[in-house]
Amino acid sequence: MRKIKYSLLNTLLILLIISFCLPLIVSASDGQEPDEQIPCENSSKAYAVYFYNVEKDSALFSKNETNRIAPASTVKLMTALLAFDNIRDKSEYITVTETMLDGASTNLMKLEVGEKIQARELLIGLVCAGYNDAANALAVYVSGSVEAFVELMNQKALELGMNNTEYVDPMGINDSAYTTAYDTMLVAKEFMRRQELLEMSSLPSYEIPRTNRSDARKIHNRNAMISNHTGSTHLNSHAVGMNAGMTGGGGYCVVTSAKKDGMTYICVVMGGSYDEETQTIYSYVVANELINYAMSYLGYRTVISAGTQICTLPIKAAHVKTKEVSIIVSDDVKVYLPYDYLESGLLKRTVICERNELTAPVNKGDKVGTVVISYGDEIVAMADMVVADDVARDNFMYALESVRTFVTGRTFIAFAICLAVLIFLYVFVYPRMKRSRRKKRRKRYNKHTYY
Repeated sequence: MRKIKYSLLNTLLILLIISFCLPLIVSASDGQEPDEQIPCENSSKAYAVYFYNVEKDSALFSKNETNRIAPASTVKLMTALLAFDNIRDKSEYITVTETMLDGASTNLMKLEVGEKIQARELLIGLVCAGYNDAANALAVYVSGSVEAFVELMNQKALELGMNNTEYVDPMGINDSAYTTAYDTMLVAKEFMRRQELLEMSSLPSYEIPRTNRSDARKIHNRNAMISNHTGSTHLNSHAVGMNAGMTGGGGYCVVTSAKKDGMTYICVVMGGSYDEETQTIYSYVVANELINYAMSYLGYRTVISAGTQICTLPIKAAHVKTKEVSIIVSDDVKVYLPYDYLESGLLKRTVICERNELTAPVNKGDKVGTVVISYGDEIVAMADMVVADDVARDNFMYALESVRTFVTGRTFIAFAICLAVLIFLYVFVYPRMKRSRRKKRRKRYNKHTYY
């Protein structure tokens, strides 16, 4: 029993050490590209890239993800996030003022002073078409001034852990601001939690109803992965939301997401180049490569099927013909892996048994250990190992086993040793002691008689 407890304790300690140490090993390479990344042929055409799996909290591809760069229109993710959270009634009307339009000179919704427009329409104009005057209008409405709103933006950035980000305007047109691809992923992840915002940013087009100063406005999504209004060749049916744009300092940027098999991806590409001859925007090219790879080549693979025998364990006190029992996994073990996981040779499994042998009776489904599935240096799955079939106790074999256990037990061995010592003392030592005492008595008697 002590051996079993000791083995189980060792097993738990090993698993604890593995689960604790692996994240430390991975984090030791922070700031460097990981050894295993999904392929991205055109990554050299962008300055910074971060392709992130939300559920696994891991990067599948990264390049210069912690290097600072001007954020361009990715700023609008934070602007939209704060406006959405601070305007409770999205149907309320906002009256446009001169302050709201100050500084907004490009990519405009063409708002007019005195125009009354719903907050929801401004949010759609912001996250769908990336309008700068919509960004400023929302900022001033929420905080009273652009400066106060920027303070709110930077405060929220710190709350999200965006430690390499400094915003200077709600539009993203000022290249003195800075952020990183990693920080942009953090605000994108928060943005995604507002489902309504994500849906707004996923609209290919939208018609804003007429207002007191304007006829209805037909707007189109600025993200070429969502809308082909400008004849885009970068459309991607898997892309969901969020934002795209460019400035001289930030280059071409795109932030988007995708889902498959219960896995959510966030793709951030910043500092993308532009090929004038082919009119190719490489931020979209890189994003498409990464998303298409994930959609085509990553998925859940059944690495162990239900009922697969993992090992066998010897069993005592069963019928004489039953010397061992089969140990299986009761359910399919599915792991999110590349399609070529078998050819890579990186998939391994480790069997950890709680006991070295079993004693009948045992029941089908009794847990006896754990099988650990690892891919490279990462533990990707763990499954219970269970007994495959019921095994009844054989009373005769049980009696024999009980005798054997008793005979080989410490108590019996100690008793046997003590008995042997007593017999030895009785047979060999005690007679000598008796003879010795007799001799001493004779000597005393003879001496007494002599005198």
